[in-house]
Amino acid sequence: MRTEYHLKPQDMQAHVDVVQHMRSGFGEFPQVAQNDYALDQLQLVHAAEDNLNANIENMNLAQVLVKQVQSVS
Repeated sequence: MRTEYHLKPQDMQAHVDVVQHMRSGFGEFPQVAQNDYALDQLQLVHAAEDNLNANIENMNLAQVLVKQVQSVS
């Protein structure tokens, strides 16, 4: 985005938050979201989110997040 649209890093402030949406998927059985396994899996997604949010332009980190979400789902 920076090179194609000539944006400065401060113009591209983004925050990816997939974990919140994944937690909302436990609406019918919210207690399952508190299961140790589920918490561990969501932590993996959260770590991938943090990495991407730290370097939002990194396509590899975006792909890692997508793969992690697919795996956890």
